[in-house]
Amino acid sequence: MTAAQSAVTKGKWIETLTPQMAAVNASRHILEIRLGAVCDLLPLAVRAVREDPKVIKRLRVATRRAEAALIALAPCFKKSRCAKLRKDLRHIRRAAGHARICDVHAEAFAAHLNTCTDAERPAIEYALARTFEDRGIAQQAVNDVAHRHRGPRLRSTCQKLLKSAKSRPALKTLVDLAKESLPVLIAPAYAASNEPLLKLENLHELRRKSKRLRYSLEFFRCCFSPTVHHDLYQQIELLQERLGPINDADELAKRLHDYEHSVATDDAGTKGDLPQGLAQLARCFEAKRDADVQSFAPWFVEFQFGRMCRDIMNQVGTAELEGESDAGDLQSKRASA
Repeated sequence: MTAAQSAVTKGKWIETLTPQMAAVNASRHILEIRLGAVCDLLPLAVRAVREDPKVIKRLRVATRRAEAALIALAPCFKKSRCAKLRKDLRHIRRAAGHARICDVHAEAFAAHLNTCTDAERPAIEYALARTFEDRGIAQQAVNDVAHRHRGPRLRSTCQKLLKSAKSRPALKTLVDLAKESLPVLIAPAYAASNEPLLKLENLHELRRKSKRLRYSLEFFRCCFSPTVHHDLYQQIELLQERLGPINDADELAKRLHDYEHSVATDDAGTKGDLPQGLAQLARCFEAKRDADVQSFAPWFVEFQFGRMCRDIMNQVGTAELEGESDAGDLQSKRASA
């Protein structure tokens, strides 16, 4: 296992936690591990990206896990310290995100080259070359953010947060913290699930919010029975697997349209049929996206997201979501909206 793989893996499951562990100690331990993963991966995203391209993906995931922990564990830390670190993590995540999207799109275009027709090849080769150019620009942004937080700078900010940890009478144990924090994480995901599901922006929001919930369930695992946690976590993973390809296809189509417009306004006189080829390729991804959206809506009604949210809250002994009893009818209506 590489250093990058080790850093992100240890931030996922934290085996030393127990439900009755002091909330402040558990929170400090969780963040020490998850923030440590970001600190370890950031310099690797500059030094080792050629040898291990997946380090960018791991950095992006590590920042998301750390952000989810900061939100869930915020009651145990100084508010201003949490805000400062969330801002820093957001900058790192966005830089890594742009680079990661380029990697995903380059892989998609390269795969298309293996099955495309001769007529389609020029557009795909052009899109792949442009994506590699964009990847170089994105890498510079990663290098810049790594330079900004070089050496002990990011670790120092993390240490200041950890030192601000404070006990609260109402939050004696980790399970007490789960009771307070999980509703805060579930509510926006639940709200997103009740929006019209044929709209891409609503699906994107559902994907973001449910991912944040998933990353928090990882460190609250000890507060659940093993079987229930395994089932709930698998359900959220399944939801992510359905939403991910929709987002990927949408972003690929947008990139291709950007390239199409760029070529169409080029005065060099060498564009030929390239704009039309790029537009046609974009339409292929849009067709896949739209088909996946249409199949997602009825699937999601059967998925019963509201029941899953209720099961999570029942496991830690907190109240049900307001209006959850009507979730099935509401989601059925919104799915067809």
